[in-house]
Amino acid sequence: MKMTSTKGGARARLLTSTLLAGLATVAAPLALTAVATAIPTLASAQDYTSGTLVGTVTDTSGAPVADATVVVKSLRQGFERNVTTDSGGQFRVPLIPTGGYSVTIKKGGFQPLTDSNVAVRLGSQSNYGFNMLAEGEVEAVVVTGAANPQLDFAQTTTGTVLDVETLVKNVPVVRNVTALTLLAPSAVEGTAAFTTQGLGQASVGGSSVGENVFYVNGLNITNFINGIGGALVPFDFYKTIEVKTGGYAAEYGRGTGGVINAVTKSGSNDFTFAVHGNWEPGGMRAHAPDTFQTTNSRVGQSYKDVVLEAGGPILKDHLFFYGIYQQPDTKQTTAAKIGNYYGVRKWDDPVWGVKLDGYLTSRQHLEFTYFDTTFTRTQQRYKYDGVTDTIGAASSQVIDNFGGPSYVGRYTGSFTDWLTVSAAYGKTKFSNDLINSPFDKPQVVDTRNGTSVTISDQTVAASTTPSEATREFYRGDVDIYFKLFGDHHIRAGLDNEKTTFVNFGVRNGGQNWTIRKNRTATVNSQGFAPGQEWFDLRTFTGGGEFQGENKAYYIQDAWDITDRLTLNLGFRRDNFLEQDSAGQAFSKFEDLDALRLGFNWDPSGDRQNRIYGSYGRYYLPVAANTAYRAASNNLDVRQYFLPAGGGLYIGTPAATNPLTTPSTGGLTAGTGLPTAGLGPVVTRTTNPTFTNLAACTQLFLDRGVVSVPVGTQACAVGSAGVAPPPESISALNVKATAEDEYILGYEHRFNSLWKANVNLTYRTLLRAADDAAIDPAVLAYCDAHGYARFTAAGDGCEETWSGLNQYLIVNPGENVKAVLYAPLPGETDLRTIELSAADLGLPKVKREYTSLEFSFERSFDGKWGLQGSYVLSESKGNFEGAVKSDTGQADAGITSDFDTPGFIPGTYGLLPNHHGHQFKLFGSYAVTDNFLIGGNASLISPRHYGCQGLVPDNIPNSSASNTYGTLPAHFCGGKLVPRGSAFKGDWIKKVDLSVRYTIPETILPAGNLVLRVDVFNLLNSHGVQEFYEQGDLTSGGPDPHFGEPGSSSGTVGSGYQTPRYVRFGFDLAF
Repeated sequence: MKMTSTKGGARARLLTSTLLAGLATVAAPLALTAVATAIPTLASAQDYTSGTLVGTVTDTSGAPVADATVVVKSLRQGFERNVTTDSGGQFRVPLIPTGGYSVTIKKGGFQPLTDSNVAVRLGSQSNYGFNMLAEGEVEAVVVTGAANPQLDFAQTTTGTVLDVETLVKNVPVVRNVTALTLLAPSAVEGTAAFTTQGLGQASVGGSSVGENVFYVNGLNITNFINGIGGALVPFDFYKTIEVKTGGYAAEYGRGTGGVINAVTKSGSNDFTFAVHGNWEPGGMRAHAPDTFQTTNSRVGQSYKDVVLEAGGPILKDHLFFYGIYQQPDTKQTTAAKIGNYYGVRKWDDPVWGVKLDGYLTSRQHLEFTYFDTTFTRTQQRYKYDGVTDTIGAASSQVIDNFGGPSYVGRYTGSFTDWLTVSAAYGKTKFSNDLINSPFDKPQVVDTRNGTSVTISDQTVAASTTPSEATREFYRGDVDIYFKLFGDHHIRAGLDNEKTTFVNFGVRNGGQNWTIRKNRTATVNSQGFAPGQEWFDLRTFTGGGEFQGENKAYYIQDAWDITDRLTLNLGFRRDNFLEQDSAGQAFSKFEDLDALRLGFNWDPSGDRQNRIYGSYGRYYLPVAANTAYRAASNNLDVRQYFLPAGGGLYIGTPAATNPLTTPSTGGLTAGTGLPTAGLGPVVTRTTNPTFTNLAACTQLFLDRGVVSVPVGTQACAVGSAGVAPPPESISALNVKATAEDEYILGYEHRFNSLWKANVNLTYRTLLRAADDAAIDPAVLAYCDAHGYARFTAAGDGCEETWSGLNQYLIVNPGENVKAVLYAPLPGETDLRTIELSAADLGLPKVKREYTSLEFSFERSFDGKWGLQGSYVLSESKGNFEGAVKSDTGQADAGITSDFDTPGFIPGTYGLLPNHHGHQFKLFGSYAVTDNFLIGGNASLISPRHYGCQGLVPDNIPNSSASNTYGTLPAHFCGGKLVPRGSAFKGDWIKKVDLSVRYTIPETILPAGNLVLRVDVFNLLNSHGVQEFYEQGDLTSGGPDPHFGEPGSSSGTVGSGYQTPRYVRFGFDLAF
């Protein structure tokens, strides 16, 4: 580990100026030689599921050919569109399915022209030039293969479009949407703590993994619970995936990261049937080195599946079907040293999907998509001794219920050449249940020796069931084309979605137990003496049904002012609403206005060079998990007990170093519970500096808290078991999380195969809506206005706002208008008070991302193809975003970043998703007609780490701040360690290799059989993916594992990149 330092704003300014200079060097020569003309080109349309074909027809001298008849025919589904070129020789066919088309052009005095190799890409304008020969120039035949691809001047979106069908045939890729997303420039892998439906996620463009948006055939499948990932889709159902990394049009919203937009396969006029098989043998999988958390030599996975595909016409040229069925069989093993278990997880539930397409006429398209990914994972856990590497008897079982059904119906109608209308309706649903057996036994974790180790047979703290998310939506869009000082394409629409989240959680066995010890020579901030051992019991129970609604409308104009200059002018207005379990709105953001502006300029006039730029504002909606955590009847209470008899030790004290060495005995084998029971409860009287302890109420006891006399100040309250007044959850003047983005770029097409791009991107977070405990500020308000801290009635300010009790969603760094969640002493009504940013002690949110991106593509021509990128970037600030990677927190909108003043110092620095250099390269080469080699390589520079630990005693509210299980403060050993300044991790190097062999038709004439072998991490690199960043123990003293490979959040994972493994497969198509 190399020690590094984090500089201030000077470094960011230097990086920005360097990147701008580099971009200017590329673009300036073209700008100096460009000459604009006054002939407009055709504006065009594309949406979530389609693309647009635009062509320019000229004669051999370059003059436009007007009034030519153009017939565009789908090669798969047979429908035709008939159009005529305008005075500039141009034609447009908007909003058609992606894929291959033939184009036939006829005009009197010219020879007919046909090209059957024209492709329309997803979400973009596919531009082609066609050159017609006059009669008599050559022998009068139909000219073929005349289409010349050109650059897309209709949009400013950055990112990449992946033809999944072709990609998996040519290149080794992991079979999930995250692996495809990571092929895009600026996309980097998130930490192991952030998974959705068992799938890891990607950070895009400097945003966190909880800020991306996912669509399939126009259906928003984003996980609205916490924003991390989306609903699962059968992998072989994907046809095309577009990863938008920036510059989105106004119709896209509800995210501040990337947009992952996918289209599924569909039927055609040809009946097709295919069988695919994949096998990843566990015996050919390598192992990463062991860590203090996991015995990686016992970590493994075997996987196999069979996939069936069928499609074809129900009514030729008009009605088509496509279906997919996948039968997987997965087995995973892990050995958790700190979890004290060896786990064997299995699942084999089938997933499937179907797509129907109907054409009432060639201009009226109906489509319906349905897929179901419901599956159950069962993990049998066994007792495991990580020291002796011994597996024992079965101990517990963990069941995950994931996935669910989704469907969407769409209509697209082109009524005239200037009017297209589309509409959609759909629903997506997925479960996220976590069920444990035995349910009535608590998890007991012993942290006394400096490492958190589960000592009970129960290895999971809580069960969550039911947990189910449902989104229902409808939308309508219209596209209008007209001429007014150039050509305009106006696209406008509205969409509405209603969300429902049902979630209930409870701690297994009533509470989860943590055994702690003060390993320092001084009394700690919570009042525990040196060497003191104690029990930390957490009771958490509650839940409900939470509904939300998001509305938006937008309008955008693609205005071709000249044939070289296009302006993109867009406006979007969002409204976000989230309700508590009683149906009352606690978060309501209205009239969130966003401009989306851009330009495309052709400096050379041949549509082979493009200078472009854009500005956009994006908003992030409130996560449904915020309702569950902050606006429900959840009870979250911690209690602290000394050993039986009230002594220092639970068992027999160690003969040497009893201060730091745990006592022995006193705990029951199997359950981990104290043999002699609990001792005295810790109170504000016994530990006066433990200011987070409040009165235990009868409600707490009724909901399962360990019984103590009512009124005893012995309960650290996270949630009080009663839904707070909705107006007291969010500040009355809070605003939605917002981000601004600026992009400037240049793209050049060298020929029909090669093109390259360079762009500079700058993103800045304007503000964030996140929670903070306002207790210290309320106490200061009470002191200033004469309210008593303690009263005979027990309703004094410090008795109500002691430690961390009222969390309020605010815009950190801004003034707050707050409704208190309880009356002030002597009052009966809830009071509204105003607190300044200085009163709260919170800084303004900062997150800046600057990148210079170089990318190129050499299209596969049957022989070879190659695509690659390099990104130089910096991601810096005091707020990562919707998640908190350095502690593994996935609570969007309620992270611990601004909870207390003690968490603020040292937060500014290089963020966890900062990787200054990213190299990516993938492609394939056909050695012969039957033998193809593919490769996929990446090189990602290290993540920068800090050191997290206990808040020093001289900072207010330190005792309450230090009750967090995973410490978020940027202090270690009492010293400030700014974020990203302690050390940096490893370069992550990956090389994947694939081989494809097509069986000759002379051997297998009945079908097309391809045999596949993919080797992932060919060199078996052991780069550390994540280092342990906790420098202090919660109970005091240094954490001995700081800086070692492992997860700071305690997530069971290897800590290293995935070791080498092999996948065999076959594809048989008829």
